[in-house]
Amino acid sequence: MDETHQKGVNTSLEHNPTFQTFNGITVHYVFTRNKVQNRDGDGNPLNALKALKQYTIVPMYRNRVMDRTRNVIAKLKDDLVPDQIMPMPSSNGFVGEFAAIVAEVLEKPLMNPSFLRKKTLGEMIAEYGDGQLPKMSPSQLFAYKSELALWRKGNADRDISMKDVSPKIREFFLPLTLAGEFPAVAGQKVLIVDDLMSSGSTMASAANILIEGGKCPVTGLCFLSGLPGES
Repeated sequence: MDETHQKGVNTSLEHNPTFQTFNGITVHYVFTRNKVQNRDGDGNPLNALKALKQYTIVPMYRNRVMDRTRNVIAKLKDDLVPDQIMPMPSSNGFVGEFAAIVAEVLEKPLMNPSFLRKKTLGEMIAEYGDGQLPKMSPSQLFAYKSELALWRKGNADRDISMKDVSPKIREFFLPLTLAGEFPAVAGQKVLIVDDLMSSGSTMASAANILIEGGKCPVTGLCFLSGLPGES
């Protein structure tokens, strides 16, 4: 966290948090990503915080980032009044760590997301492979049909991975479904927590299940925003 500039990722208290409305859901962002010209990458620190792809961060700076995270979330206490805080299902522990900080600052309980699971390729093909296509551009249509062709060639029992789907068409797919019985949270306000906003398709899918299954008012909170024009 470099206080001398806010390129790549704006981590300042002055300019954070930010928010946007996505698919009718208000999503807040702790830190804001910016497009940076003439540089590799976009300053996204998540690989270091998650210890992925050989990126690391020394404990002192990691603690500074998480302390700043707490300070930004505290600015949302009057706006975010959920009954439950639900981290998005993730194979990496960072989302759970972030959700625990959110729960600590907002003084609200954590909700287990184990009632959600990814759809299989077979389920995705059954849902999206036939019928009327959504309105999209020619380039999106080509990518959409190409993705369906790849799914048909794959193992029907394999879970969908939205990271493998072209960002330009992710918005057309809802990748999550119920893994079992809907939890006893009907009518409760749920804050969905995730690490990064990209297309928003996975968060939208989780929100759709909560709204349809339990009439739960849903809000989102991400550690990092998407890039301008990305979501």
